[in-house]
Amino acid sequence: NFGNITNYQLEITNKEGKRKKIIWNSNYLFAKTGEVIEEIGFGLDVYYKNIEVKSLVKNNQELQEDHRIAKLGSWHWNIRENKLCFPSQTYFSLGIDLDGFNGKFEDYLEIIRIKEKELINQIISDIIENDCPCDFYYRITLPNGSERIIRQLGEVTHYEKGKPVEMVGTIQDITKWKMREQTLKKDSHELEERVKVRTKELLKTNLELEQDIAKRKKTEILLKAKSKELTEFNKNLEIKIKEEIDKRREKERMLIQQSKLAALGEMINAIAHQWRQPLNSLGLAIQNIEDSFDYGDLTKETISKLVNDSMRDINFMSETIDDFRNFFKKSKEKVSFSLNDAIKETIRLSNPQFTNHSINLLYNNKSKEEIHILGYPNEFKQVLLNIISNAKDAICKKYPTLNESEECIGKISITMSSKDNNVQIDIEDNGGGIEEEFLEKIFEPYFTTKEDDKGTGIGLYMSKTIIDKNMKGELSVKNGNEGAIFTLSLKAH
Repeated sequence: NFGNITNYQLEITNKEGKRKKIIWNSNYLFAKTGEVIEEIGFGLDVYYKNIEVKSLVKNNQELQEDHRIAKLGSWHWNIRENKLCFPSQTYFSLGIDLDGFNGKFEDYLEIIRIKEKELINQIISDIIENDCPCDFYYRITLPNGSERIIRQLGEVTHYEKGKPVEMVGTIQDITKWKMREQTLKKDSHELEERVKVRTKELLKTNLELEQDIAKRKKTEILLKAKSKELTEFNKNLEIKIKEEIDKRREKERMLIQQSKLAALGEMINAIAHQWRQPLNSLGLAIQNIEDSFDYGDLTKETISKLVNDSMRDINFMSETIDDFRNFFKKSKEKVSFSLNDAIKETIRLSNPQFTNHSINLLYNNKSKEEIHILGYPNEFKQVLLNIISNAKDAICKKYPTLNESEECIGKISITMSSKDNNVQIDIEDNGGGIEEEFLEKIFEPYFTTKEDDKGTGIGLYMSKTIIDKNMKGELSVKNGNEGAIFTLSLKAH
């Protein structure tokens, strides 16, 4: 009879001196008397097996470490018994606390607080019915309140009567992956939006650039056309300038001629006023000669007296012609002359006309010193005469019955004052002034407020030219309380 089998481990040394581990299994053969007849056994060299075991242990440890790093765990589900098993490493890797878990699939869903329970149940049912691998995602809430995204893979491994009874698979925490994926999607979306915006900006810039190029080309065409026009214009410019200068000279010549004619008219009118009284005296003298002859009273003394009186009147008339000829004679060069003398001489020659129209011509020299200026004396006198003549016409227009009045209603005052090197002459009348709309035009050539047969519009234009350009002063006008005020501003010499 055989006894019980025994086994034990031995360590031996082979011929090469290498130590090996042997597992020895033996049994004893007993006789009927109970004595051991022989020992039967066999030995197994487990050296390499131990190496493989150690390697497996090491690989398992490395695998567990990889699972921990990858947050990867495994599971086994006995569908028939509804028994769900997780290795402890799975709990540790995923941070899931399954204390009190009884192994049922439904309890597992409650413990890990899956939010998509209905979706998970539907997926599992489809897998069992259709016998297909599973690969799906769901979210769980850990005991600390943090949320995780889990990926679960699995497949059926055993069947019974054509129906699946066991499933195995893995679960993995892919929260960081999903977060990175969402971040990547967000960044990708932002990048796409930036690309769209930038593309739109580039398209807009490109369109603006094309439009700018088109404008530049159009501008170049216009510039070429304008350049051609300018070239043609430059060719004729000298001719046009010469024509314009000739026109201006002709216009100035006509203005000067008209001014001379107007001055001549003023001179003739003034001479006529000056000659009226002497001519009356000569007429009376001739009548006295005839009466004295008829009555026999014509004596030598009478004739001598009439001759002397007549010659006095004739000499006065001759002096008047010389005075007015000198007055209107154009000055050739600038000279230093007395303003006071020029004003007084203008008043002396003009006063008979103004007295005849019942107009007082007054002069007030506020300057304590004799003032001289550098300019053209006769032209300056002509300016004064133009202004006071216009004032006379304005007064006569305002007072139509002025000539019939014995009282001098009209008034023209000339006031001269000086300060430092500046001289101001104000000529003011009571003729009602100038309408506001005409004040800016009053010095323009051919502009007049008089009737067509009484004004040419030349006098004030020439006066402005004489004072502003020839004498480097300024002639201006404004309205006062009773009439116009013309102001001559000059520099003393």
